[in-house]
Amino acid sequence: MKFFLRLLLINLAIFCCLSANAENCNFKTKLTYIDGTSGCLESLPYANKVPQGHKNKLIAMIESSSHYIVSKSKNADCNALGYSGFFFVGMSNAGNMVADMLTGAKKDSIDSCMKQGCDCEIVIDSGNVLVDKDILLTGRTIKSQSNEISAINLNNPNKLIDTSNEKERLLGEAKIQDEQKIAQVKLKEQERLLAEAKLREEQRVAQAKLKEQEAEAKLQEDQRAVQAKLKEQERLLLEAKLQEEQKMAQAKLKEQEVREKIQNEIKTAKAAILIEKPQSITPQNRKALVIGNDTYKMVAKLFNAREDAKSIASNLSAVGYQVTLMLDLDEKGMKSAIRAFAAKVNGGDEVMFFFAGHGVQLGAVNYLLPVDIGGESEAQVRDEAIQLQRILDDMSDRKAKFTLAMIDACRDNPFKSSGRAIGGRGLAPTSAATGQMVVFSAGTGQQALDRLGDNDKNKNGVFTRIFIKEMQKSGVSIDRIIKNVRNEVAELAKSVGSEQVPAIYDQVLGDFYFKR
Repeated sequence: MKFFLRLLLINLAIFCCLSANAENCNFKTKLTYIDGTSGCLESLPYANKVPQGHKNKLIAMIESSSHYIVSKSKNADCNALGYSGFFFVGMSNAGNMVADMLTGAKKDSIDSCMKQGCDCEIVIDSGNVLVDKDILLTGRTIKSQSNEISAINLNNPNKLIDTSNEKERLLGEAKIQDEQKIAQVKLKEQERLLAEAKLREEQRVAQAKLKEQEAEAKLQEDQRAVQAKLKEQERLLLEAKLQEEQKMAQAKLKEQEVREKIQNEIKTAKAAILIEKPQSITPQNRKALVIGNDTYKMVAKLFNAREDAKSIASNLSAVGYQVTLMLDLDEKGMKSAIRAFAAKVNGGDEVMFFFAGHGVQLGAVNYLLPVDIGGESEAQVRDEAIQLQRILDDMSDRKAKFTLAMIDACRDNPFKSSGRAIGGRGLAPTSAATGQMVVFSAGTGQQALDRLGDNDKNKNGVFTRIFIKEMQKSGVSIDRIIKNVRNEVAELAKSVGSEQVPAIYDQVLGDFYFKR
């Protein structure tokens, strides 16, 4: 009995000491006994029975682990100690994995203790004491405790019932703790499943939103396609309207030509009455083909070639020429117009050919371009364009007495903007047959000016407007008119900082006049 009282006093003293220092423990080495009281792992008597280095390793392992297990020998004479732990962060919902790691830690703790030659048991699980507090506070084993309890019961049989009840209470509390741990694992597993379900729902919502965005993008693309198709239809309608207007303009021009022809015939008849000696040249002997191409389809469009052609045609009609005016001719129409005109030319006729539009030189050959020229290669240009020399040869073959060919095509290379290196700016020097005069609106490598500046409102190019003014002069020969035009055009171009000197190739014999 005295021994039991002495033992109780020792336990109370140790308990008071541990309880007083419990608040100063490292939070990971703080213990909670099964009766609800607290203490420090560092203060337990059994911890001091192992070497200091071993103890330091135990404390370091506990401080660096998320979960730790401590085992102790059942026999007090053996004094073996085993421990194990694991660090588990960010995977609290993986219930099965946590359970497996806990089982492994328990096994490692007991194995490390039993390797020291002792029979061991787990006494601490992450700060929770799993055995009677007296076992840890006094350093006694389960076996010695059982012997002491038996001795006590022999001296005091009434204590047997209390000891049995205490044991049942402890076992009940341990069972409750195990059930709580299992419940926590199940709860964490439920949380993991809920998190996964939430993630799947978020993914489903994201996929639905993505599909909605894709559908909206497709709808916008369809709308753009419809708008593009509508614009194309509008463009086709606009082109059809433009072609119709061109046809009406041509019909109106032809009607005007007929009226002018009648008026010219009347004027000629009146002149024949007033002049004692009529001129030998009649309107039937003066013929002109005038072509103006503006609306090119696959190369750069022009802006006043048609107006130049109309002005030339009108003024030629006024001085007695039978004029054929053609505008915006494609390859087929241009070749057909040249053939038809050549067929009208008779021996002894005075002929004029005027072309305003794009022209290009390939090698030493000059080509006049129809509005549908493709220009994918030099070979295609040679096939689809019209050689200037062919027109001159036709006039020579028809025995024309005088041929004046005026080419206002010395502009920028039409294929340059399309990225095709075909030909260059201007036309190549040419040769004229006897009785022919060929005039280019600009010299080799020069650009023919359409305007003299932003404030220039004249609808005709510089070369054409000067030529029309000069041809109105009576009694001035054509070769003198052309030279006057060249001089005045060069001066006007120089006044705006440009260089344009019309090129003249003259093989004419005798004098010819627009107006005597």
